[in-house]
Amino acid sequence: MLKQCEVVGELPKKGKFLKIFEWTDVDCGKLKNVKAIGDIVHFIGSQFYVRKEVLCVLENFRKIYQSEFDSGEMVYKQFVLMGSPGTGKSCILALLCFFIAIKVKRPVLWLRQDKRGKVGGTTTRLFYQGKYYEWKDPEGTMYRSIYDALNNTVSDTNASWCVLDGLDKRDIKDRKWFDKFTLLATSGQFPPNSVPVHFFRLCLVPYWKQSDLEEFGRKHMQIEESDVDARLFVSAGSLGKFLDDDAEATVKPAIDRIKKPEDAEILLTKYRLSGNMQNDHVRMRGVYDRNNADHYVDVGEWIGCVTSKLVLHHLAAMMKPNFFEELMRIARGVNDDRLEDITFEAYFHSLVYHRRSMCVEYCKYDNVNRETVNNWENNLHADVGSIEWKELSVVE
Repeated sequence: MLKQCEVVGELPKKGKFLKIFEWTDVDCGKLKNVKAIGDIVHFIGSQFYVRKEVLCVLENFRKIYQSEFDSGEMVYKQFVLMGSPGTGKSCILALLCFFIAIKVKRPVLWLRQDKRGKVGGTTTRLFYQGKYYEWKDPEGTMYRSIYDALNNTVSDTNASWCVLDGLDKRDIKDRKWFDKFTLLATSGQFPPNSVPVHFFRLCLVPYWKQSDLEEFGRKHMQIEESDVDARLFVSAGSLGKFLDDDAEATVKPAIDRIKKPEDAEILLTKYRLSGNMQNDHVRMRGVYDRNNADHYVDVGEWIGCVTSKLVLHHLAAMMKPNFFEELMRIARGVNDDRLEDITFEAYFHSLVYHRRSMCVEYCKYDNVNRETVNNWENNLHADVGSIEWKELSVVE
């Protein structure tokens, strides 16, 4: 089987990416050279941006499997990375695959399914004895054949790691693969209440904070300030959408599927699905405390939200103000000032659209050379007041 493989090469023997469990808070905001990985898998790029959320995910992985790495005895747990598209699940999975194959010296069988039209496809890779092998595998037949072969030849003390990327619950159920993987990266179409909790450990990869997206865009991608704002308008918490020049075109189909308030309400849930509607491109998931690694594996600490201003504009006419009040509550709970600000704007639009009573208080002031004179008492005028109305009139 391996002799007939047309894509074969040597695995890298060194690199900073092999020290992922040595990364600390000092590494946050820095780029790590992963070109050796990118040259093999072709989707991770040449640089990997370290954020606090990555460290917390790796900490949870290490807690589960450190004893297996130390003693060689198998840990019968399946580790599932969940999260919205474009948050880095596949990249983290790639780092783990190379670490396990090179540092721990275990066979790694890895199927990656990419459903993005012409650029997508399904590929199976095997990392074995210092080499990598690669096959196009649209039906997963090569993955299953190698899986069976490895089970027949590898002892428990040197067990292979079987990895799935991009498959959701339906994919795995149709192929009867619930017991055919150790690691899985999947989307929100994988409800936690559908898996055996004794064997599965679900770990959320939260959406990207505005500060990390801005840092990555300006300093590492040399994106102009105005372009950064335009990209945030569409993408918000997804790095994949942030870097996509045509992100609005990929988000629009998901927006179009939100046809009634019940569809929009699901966006604020942690993992609930709506039939077959794929809504992960507009629903972001996060945790209440990004610095607490325990929250990443505790479904009770997860949140669902909408971080795209483009999507909120669409929802303002459909949803009543209480929807945005709930989203502002979530934003305050996760300490996301940007999310609270853009939600408040949508909340105001919803109040107007639904002709609700409101009172706007205002205060006029002069912004006079504040960078050199911080004399705000003299700059502020006494012109204050409020505008209040009970019911808005309709203007045609």
